[in-house]
Formats: sequence, C-alpha cells, structure tokens
Amino acid sequence: MKKLIKVLVILIVIAIVLLGGAAVALKLMFPLAKLKSMAQEYVAQNYNRDIDFSDVSLNLIGVTIESFKLSDEGGFEAGNFISADSAVVKVELMPLFKKQIKIRTIGFDGVELNVIKNTDGKFNFDNLIPASADEVSPQPEEEQLSSTPLAMDLTAKDIYIRNSDITYKDLQSGMDFAVEDVNFEIKDFDYNNPFSFELSFNTSIDTGDIKISPVKILAKGVVNIAGLELEKASAEITDFAVEYKGFKVNMTGGISNLQIPDLSLKGEISGIDDKLASEFVSGDIPAFALPVINLEAKASADLENSKAEVSKFDVSLGKSYIKNTAAVDFSKPEISYAESTSLNVNLSEVSDISKELLAAFKLKGSITGDIKAVSAGSDKPLVTGSVVLKDIGAAVMGKILSALNGEIKINSLDDIKTNTIKGVFDGSDFKTSLAYKNNRKMSVDFMFNMDKFTLEDIDFDELLASAKSGSEDVEASPESATSGGASNLQMAPMDVKADIIIKRVENNVFSTDDLTFKADVKDLDLTMKKASGTVYFSSSAGEIRDLDKLINSSVFLKVALTTVKIAQKALKATQIISGAEINTDSVSYKSIIGDYRLGGGKATINKSDLNSDLATVNTSGSINFVTQQLDMTVKVGLGKNASGSANIKVGGSIEDPSFKLDVASTVSSLLNSDQKETAKQAVDNVKNTVKDVTSGIKNLFKKK
Repeated sequence: MKKLIKVLVILIVIAIVLLGGAAVALKLMFPLAKLKSMAQEYVAQNYNRDIDFSDVSLNLIGVTIESFKLSDEGGFEAGNFISADSAVVKVELMPLFKKQIKIRTIGFDGVELNVIKNTDGKFNFDNLIPASADEVSPQPEEEQLSSTPLAMDLTAKDIYIRNSDITYKDLQSGMDFAVEDVNFEIKDFDYNNPFSFELSFNTSIDTGDIKISPVKILAKGVVNIAGLELEKASAEITDFAVEYKGFKVNMTGGISNLQIPDLSLKGEISGIDDKLASEFVSGDIPAFALPVINLEAKASADLENSKAEVSKFDVSLGKSYIKNTAAVDFSKPEISYAESTSLNVNLSEVSDISKELLAAFKLKGSITGDIKAVSAGSDKPLVTGSVVLKDIGAAVMGKILSALNGEIKINSLDDIKTNTIKGVFDGSDFKTSLAYKNNRKMSVDFMFNMDKFTLEDIDFDELLASAKSGSEDVEASPESATSGGASNLQMAPMDVKADIIIKRVENNVFSTDDLTFKADVKDLDLTMKKASGTVYFSSSAGEIRDLDKLINSSVFLKVALTTVKIAQKALKATQIISGAEINTDSVSYKSIIGDYRLGGGKATINKSDLNSDLATVNTSGSINFVTQQLDMTVKVGLGKNASGSANIKVGGSIEDPSFKLDVASTVSSLLNSDQKETAKQAVDNVKNTVKDVTSGIKNLFKKK
C-alpha cells in the first residue's frame, strides 16, 4: 500500500511538471507580439476594424486579456465599439478528466460598449453578425440539435461584470440611451441547481423632448435553470428596486415552471406627484401626490394550450382599491376572455391627492362596485354588475350635495338603470332614477323629484356660446337644418320618458312653484320630424325674467316655450290697444299649462294657457317640422275675467313667419258697448302700430 501511494505521488508530480511545461510551451509558441499581430491581421481582413490589447496571459486553466479594445468599422479613428480594462476566464483542470466543467472565474471589468444606429438604419455592429439562417444551408435532420435538455455538469464559482457602461445613440431619431455603472455578479453558478445573482446599474434617456437621468435599478434573486428542464426551472426576485428623483418602485416575486409559467409579484410604488409629472408633461400642473400604491399579482399561462389566467391583480391606495381576476383563451384567432373587477373608491382620499385642485369640491363618501366582462364574439363585451353610491358629498355649482345614496345596475353596456337615488342638494331633499337602453335605438327613462332647486346665477351667455361653438364643429346635413344655432347639431333618434317634479325653482332667469314636466316621446332628435308622443308641463306663481336667453338655450325649450314668447308679444299688442300698464320685459303668471302632441312631423298644441292678474293667454294650433309651416292662433284677454280678447294669427314658416292681428274683432272685444263709437279711431291707431308689433314677433324665429 505504501508503495502504491508513493507511485501515485510520483505520478502527480510528473503530471504537474508536464502541465507546467505545456503552459511554458504555449507562451513560447504564442508570445504577446505574435498573438497581437495575428489578431490584428484577422480582424482587419475580415471586419475592417482595429483591435488592440496590452497583455494576454495564456495557460492551461484559462486566459486573461488586459486593456482590450475593438474599433468601429474603419478603424480606431472611427471610434471604439467595445473596450475593457480586463477580461478573464479560468477553469479548474482536474474536473475535466471527469467530464465536468468547473469554471473558477468568468469576469469582465471596465467594459464600454457603444452601439450606434446610423441615419441609414444600419447598426455599427452589423458586419460582425454572421450570415442569417436564410443564407445558410439547412443541416440534415440527424445533425440538428435536439430540443431535449443537454446532460451537463457545469458550474462556475464567480461570474461578474463590473464598472461597465453601455451607450446607444440613434442618429435617425436623435435619441440617446445609456446604461452606466453596470455591476452584475453570479455566485456559485450551477447548471442543474439554484444560484444567486445581483444586478445594479444607472440608466438615462434623452429623446430631445424628454430627458430622464439617472434612474437607479437594483435586482437580487435566486435562479434555477434546472439543466434547461423548463418545468423545473424557476426564478425568485428577492429585491427589485427602481428609484428616480423621489419616485420609487420596490418589488418581490418569482416565476416557476417555465413550461406552464406561474408568476407572482408583490410590491409598492411611491413618489408619484406633480414634480414627477412635470418631467414628462409641459405646462402648469396642479400640485398633487398619490399615496403609496400597493400591487399584488398572480398569473399563470398554459402556452401549449394557449390559455392564461390572472388569479389576482390588486391595486390599492390606502382605503381605495381595485381587485381584478381574468381568464384568457388565445387558442383561436378571436381571443376570448372573462374578467371580474371589484372596486372601492374613497372620495375623501381622492380629494387629498390634490388639495389644490379638488379641495373646493369637498368630496366625501365612497363608490363601490362589482363588474364582470365576458367577450361576446364582437367588439363590444358583455358587461354586467353594479355600482353603489354611499353617502356621497360634493360642492356642485356653488351648492352642497350630501347624503347621496343609490345603486347603478349594469345588465349590459346597452342596458343600465338605477334604483331610486336619494340625496340632499342645497338643503333640499331629492330623489331621481335613470334607465338607459340601446337596443338598435337608444331609450332613456328619467325621473326627478325635488323640494327646492335654487341657483342664483346661470350664465346663459356662456351656455349659448358653447352651443354655438359646438354647432360650428359639426357639419349640418340638409335634413337636420332647422332654426336656431343648436339645431345644427346631429343626434341619433331616441325614445325619451321624463317625469320631473320640483316644488320650487329659483334662479336668475326663472322662478316658479310646482314645476311639472312629463314627456313620452319616441324617435326624438333635433329635427323633431319623426318624433311622436306627448309633452306636458305646468307651473304656478312664476316669473320668466329673461325669456330670450331661456328660449334660445335649447331647441327643446324653443319648442316648449314658443307659445309663451308669442304670448309676450301679444301682451305688447294689447298694451298698445288698451293702454293698460303691462310690464312685458318679463313674463309673470299665476299658472302655465302646456300640452303638446307630437306626430306626423308636427307639434299639435292641445292646450297652452298662461294666466296672470293682468291677462289670460290661450294658444292653439301647430308647428309643422317637415314643411316648417306655422298655423297658430293666440288669444289675449285683459284682466282677471278676460272679458275681451286680442286675436293674433301666426302663419308662414319658421324661417319666415307671418303675423296678422284681427284689428276689428280685437278692438270690438276690448271696448265696452258705450265706447263703440270710438272703435274706428282705435282701429286706426292699432293699424299704425301693428307693423311694429309683428316685426318684433318675427325676431323670435330668426337664427341667432
């Protein structure tokens, strides 16, 4: 036994001597000057580039290169493509005899890589790339690499890249991108077992419009490539961090079974505020700051069967959150999916995000919901669910909205309705409901009931200006052209039901008690040509202080209040005839009732009465929306008892109306029997003033 040991020792000594001799022989055969000359000649002939290095150390366990650099095409005068302070590869010799590859070190220090995209779209590394697969003859099937994992025993003690930089310059777009101070290290790499890694670098980008620098990125984790058996491979990120001027992302997570990838992710994002936004958006940005955003996601993908599932995707900001799950099938040309979302939005928390912008709205309460979406074989998914409003509060139009509670039910994107929503506006209780359907044709069913609605100032000048500018942006078709600027807008026909009751209305243009508006109209659009149904409105103890602004703010109000406008003109006529003191700048009344029937392209006035202490006005007739013809009669009786009346005939068209005052019957009706001898004189006086009165009425129908 002792002799055997001595023999083994002698053999090992002999092997070491022989290996040492081989290393010396390599150095003698390939001295530095010869190696450099061979490399420079090869690179120049094959790639039209220069190469240089200060030292090369060759031995049986590895190679080390010092001060290496490779030029761009054309030589060092064109610039460096890549350089490195040092590059080293060292292997352990003895494991090679056991068919094992054990790498001691693979390292690069001080690498600088410069990538350039030229104005012609070519890169400065294009001539280093071998011929594409299309230019190479395919290998015989038996010579092609198998897709089964290779049986290898490969390990590496230390793999690193240190103090290195990568720059990218796009001469076509003018964009510069850099990855600087790259430090990457793998400890105890194992082809078959888990190993750890750590990566850190700074990056910057300059697009000309946006400059971001520096963004610090750090990643740490454990990877197992499991001999390239995908179902066993995995990666765990123990720390992933991004930082840029106060903006931070911190994540952990992992992925397993790369055959059917299973992904998990958890972390938070902070520092999103107006200062960060100003880096990307020009102009003034209101002060805001998002709270810490927490993220958690879990997903898996069955790539073989073309399916994926998101079992969890949660985003939360304090008390507010969105939770989402989804399943996707992309095995067919038309992708199918099913998605479920739960949400909770705390409005006070939302208001705190930007006090400068939102504090004035005084937001309170919460919005919660559960919504599902399923692909339905078309561009429009089937969406169902509900949204609950709880104790909503806000400042609206200078008034306080509070205690708003209700639920919105979504049967589909074409079928949405609410239950009875209740709340308090400006100290007054109200309730409302809305139903919307769009089954080939849109329909709206609206209810609103309120004790008191008060707005001291409605800027109708601004509303009219907005309507006018909006109408100028839409090209009117001949079919949609009617009187009034707003009518130039186009609207698809819709069915409308409305039931509005307000006990008291007060604002700068209109005040009244017991306002009621009811409508049941089909095929309503801005032309009113195909509309059919009924419209009814009434109110009492009211005053219209600026009828012109009110009537011209909407085509619907123009139709509804046309009779009131004509009544106002009629009052002016009777004032001239009778000499009564009537203030016609505003319209005050004890009651107004309007009852219209729409159909056959016209509005038929079943009843339109205005009663006041000074006069009673009754209007009848019709407005034809197809021919634009008017056929109306207005009777004005003075006094509470309306013992006499003035009669005005309105004809012609909406664009060119005609008016006729029945002077004789009007004067006879207004004058007492003992004044009949003065009727002729009254008639002469009226004839002289009728022209002025009727020209004033015509202004009602002129486009403004």
